[in-house]
Amino acid sequence: MTPTRIFPVDPKAYPENQHDNFVVVCQEDVKLQDLSPHLTEGYAMTKWVAEQMCTIAESRGLPVSVLRPGNMAGSSVMGVQNPDDLNYLLFQGMIATKCAPIFDTNYALDLTPVDFVARAVVYLVIYAPQKAMGQHFHLQSPQTPVALAQVAEWLHGLGYAMEGVTRDKWIKRIEARQ
Repeated sequence: MTPTRIFPVDPKAYPENQHDNFVVVCQEDVKLQDLSPHLTEGYAMTKWVAEQMCTIAESRGLPVSVLRPGNMAGSSVMGVQNPDDLNYLLFQGMIATKCAPIFDTNYALDLTPVDFVARAVVYLVIYAPQKAMGQHFHLQSPQTPVALAQVAEWLHGLGYAMEGVTRDKWIKRIEARQ
């Protein structure tokens, strides 16, 4: 399993018909080697290497399925979230600093419920392995990613003070809290 964060975050990495500068659409059969020059984050690079290893294993006759979960969110039933998760920490940072990095960023959050991914993985691995073999699956929310500015509005609506700032100003406020 490699997360969909294997894909570059810069929309310029994709053909014009594949994005609208906010949401990038990648099909399951996307050729990762075409995107690899645009990978700038170490985490995504490690996922790219893992998928290359799967490709080599498959070329040598081993049965392979690639499951790419989206950016995990809490449970859709209980709302429980991993307190070490990027989104959780981002929201906590916004609440703690009373601001959100929305003025010079175009952040959007794919919030895929962990229980959705768990059910999909169990189904594909336990109940339908023959259908999954040799396939690539994006296991992510069918909902449009949520703009960080929208998250800031929701937090404000819940009573949290929330000022829109630049990314640099937000980082400085985070650092000042340490």
